[in-house]
Amino acid sequence: MGRGSGEVLSAYRSLLRATRKSFAGDTLMLTQSAAEVRRKFDENRNVTFETEINRLLDEAREASHFISTMIVQAKLNSRGGYGNHLKCLLPALHVRLPCPLFLK
Repeated sequence: MGRGSGEVLSAYRSLLRATRKSFAGDTLMLTQSAAEVRRKFDENRNVTFETEINRLLDEAREASHFISTMIVQAKLNSRGGYGNHLKCLLPALHVRLPCPLFLK
């Protein structure tokens, strides 16, 4: 591994932790988000320019922060509605929001 490989691995692990936390209990989203994170990192595996690596690391950090703080995953309750016990920065929304990492 080249220069910054520890930082890249740290960003990768941070993204996976964020998805595991945000999508806990949702096997489909856990599987798909992990596959997408892996695909994005594999896609950029051969990037060698330091400025490009730094830009990609910044994007990964931003995506990790976004997933951890902005994604809301509502849980259907027994009455067919969604509970208000969501830990969320956007309490009025009861939907999953797209992650910038997955939009590219």
